[in-house]
Amino acid sequence: MRIVIHEYMTLDGVVQGPGSAEEDTEDGFTAGGWILPFVRHPEWGDVIDRWFERADSVLLGRRTHDIMHPYWTDSQSGNNAAADALSAAPKYVVSATTSASTWENTCVRATSPTDLVRELRASGDGELQVHGSWQVVSALQREGLVDEYRILIFPVVLGQGKRLFAPGSPPISFGDASSEWLGHGITYRRLSVSGRGRLSPRRPCTGGSSRG
Repeated sequence: MRIVIHEYMTLDGVVQGPGSAEEDTEDGFTAGGWILPFVRHPEWGDVIDRWFERADSVLLGRRTHDIMHPYWTDSQSGNNAAADALSAAPKYVVSATTSASTWENTCVRATSPTDLVRELRASGDGELQVHGSWQVVSALQREGLVDEYRILIFPVVLGQGKRLFAPGSPPISFGDASSEWLGHGITYRRLSVSGRGRLSPRRPCTGGSSRG
């Protein structure tokens, strides 16, 4: 089973609180809702639909579950193929503060995300998608359990907030990669993890200078 991370990200790598000012104010974050100026552009919404339509199963943190659940259920069901696919997919929520969910096909587990992913990875093939869920993603990164990143990058710089690749993250190298221009300054990147651990260049770089 492939573990695939899906994120909205600013140009300076921030993934915190894209949807609203109240979504995630942890550590004094005050820039929530930075994605809202772009909701009128349908191109990146089409990418989201493609994400969910290929989900075999989904892993979420509790906060992301609480945000996604109301949006992707009653208001979307029946007229949105991605919403229907997401509702039908098995969903796993990692939480120590809640024990159940009313979202169909959802199982809440009071365990570490790394233990759960190892269990699910051994259980079959397909694609386990992680959406948002910064703490879950950080834990999987530390243990080298991520196979691919799918990132929508928006032309915004915040200068604060939780970053997808935070200081202290383990080194990662990527093999297959693609980039799609969606207009309005928005890009979509797909990055397949090819290696983990300290990176060693094969030969020194002599084509430029690090001096200003």
